[in-house]
Amino acid sequence: PEELLGLQVTTKTNIWDLGCLLLRLGFGKNLLGGRSDEENFWNIYRLLGPPPVNMMNKEFREKYFDQEMRPKSDVQLIDLNTETNSSGHLTQFIQSCL
Repeated sequence: PEELLGLQVTTKTNIWDLGCLLLRLGFGKNLLGGRSDEENFWNIYRLLGPPPVNMMNKEFREKYFDQEMRPKSDVQLIDLNTETNSSGHLTQFIQSCL
């Protein structure tokens, strides 16, 4: 998500990537993959909710959110357990990586 927000890539970004990889390997699904940066951002938003305001610059906030920080796009949050048909420890581990 840091790359999509124009932030510096850090170790946390690598942990995020690991979580995405485990999700793909463990469940055969790529829940976060999109065809564009905008689609990737909304997929992440659907899973985890909005990023902290301090991670978004003013231009980004104004493009995607209204004054009350509600998305300008109609998005539904994803339940990782429902999407992967799982409620086990692997799902919890993956979510903690994300």
